[in-house]
Amino acid sequence: MYTQYKLNHDDRQVDNTSNYGPARFRLDRIGTRTQEGDTWVYIVATEPAYTVANGWIKLDGLTATGTVTNQ
Repeated sequence: MYTQYKLNHDDRQVDNTSNYGPARFRLDRIGTRTQEGDTWVYIVATEPAYTVANGWIKLDGLTATGTVTNQ
């Protein structure tokens, strides 16, 4: 329902994630699109320097590293 069709490339916040290697994020929300059946999570940076990357990302686009904690 709230998916943007043909999103303009300039509207994306982050195009290249290579600078975010040391960043750590927590998962804040989770949702599944009904028609597509894919799962998305809302990530929030744990350090202010990386908050530009906060937002929705497809779950299969993430890689867990280190210890996963439930906070």
